[in-house]
Amino acid sequence: MATYEGRSNWTGFFLVLPALLVLVVLYVYPLVLSIYSSFVHDGVVGLANYRKAFGLYGKDIFYTLFVTVVTVAVVFAVSIIVASYLRFKEWKFLDYMYRLPLFIPFLIVGHA
Repeated sequence: MATYEGRSNWTGFFLVLPALLVLVVLYVYPLVLSIYSSFVHDGVVGLANYRKAFGLYGKDIFYTLFVTVVTVAVVFAVSIIVASYLRFKEWKFLDYMYRLPLFIPFLIVGHA
């Protein structure tokens, strides 16, 4: 194994390994198990669970999709109107306020 300033290349891997194991145990394994078990019904692999779910909740699923699409369209239209208004007006306070969300994710990532 090649070394860099006296350390092997495996040092970084071993430092990250506990975090990777926690990620795999708490997120990846349950996700894979959930996906697998969603296709198994009485020991048979198939789409029976999905047929039953759409049979019971089909209207609710489509209603949720409808509400989501309408909400996104309204927010998109309002945001374009607000962005156009802010773009053409010279209000310093509003100029700072609409730029503020651009930096918030970086602050959160920095603290994390």
